[in-house]
Amino acid sequence: MQKVLPSKGVFFNLLNHNRNDWERQLRFIKALPKVDHIEIWLESLPLKNEDVIWLNTNLATYRHLVHAPFIETSFVSPNRHLRAAAYRTLKDTAALAKRLKAELITFHLGNYPFFHSVAAVTTTLKKELFPLISEIKPQLAIENLPPGHSVRLSAFNTTTLAKIFPTIPLTLDTGHAWRQIENPTRIFNQHHHQIKNIHLVDGTRAGGDHLEFGLGEINLEQLVNAVKAKTYTGFLTVEVLGEKAIQNSWKKLLSWLLKQS
Repeated sequence: MQKVLPSKGVFFNLLNHNRNDWERQLRFIKALPKVDHIEIWLESLPLKNEDVIWLNTNLATYRHLVHAPFIETSFVSPNRHLRAAAYRTLKDTAALAKRLKAELITFHLGNYPFFHSVAAVTTTLKKELFPLISEIKPQLAIENLPPGHSVRLSAFNTTTLAKIFPTIPLTLDTGHAWRQIENPTRIFNQHHHQIKNIHLVDGTRAGGDHLEFGLGEINLEQLVNAVKAKTYTGFLTVEVLGEKAIQNSWKKLLSWLLKQS
């Protein structure tokens, strides 16, 4: 019997409204073999109706995921106006994700400042976010974050997220986990039933992130073997930077998935 494999995909970055850039990204993705899904990073909102039509037409052969805008957004800020803006953006993202026929929306909770405790932040999230989780479609998945810097701290590694939100789907970013002194394979084995999407990147504890597979410190082949052993049917999404790095990493991912145990 042939083993069931996860869906494998790459990012399509909507960072502008430049159709030439979109077409260049599409040509690159089409040249990659055996791409199952596209994760659309929606950082540049809103989109015009003709943009949505273009995306649905040109990405029709792939399954769709969405990554919500995250630059300068926070669901855990002590400023309620900033939190309200984050919720508006998430609702706008969900409405667009529906039109794009997306199956999952990954989003970041953001960072909170040093003078806020995990308990206080958790109370705010349970009051404001929990009621929304079941209402918003497509399904939401919270992504783990790397350590914060300066006066901004992030408590939201995967272990913390799974503890605070045991029933909410998660996206595991391997580079973020590694920088939080978490082993991605161990985290996956512990929480694979909750993890719906895995952002595959190599990285270093010192801060190198979104690196080509093999250029960092993370044993990604070990993680892929764990994914196969658990018969995981979620999403594996390559999130390294640079076209050559994506091509090289994609070849490695395909070889690991097809390799006999």
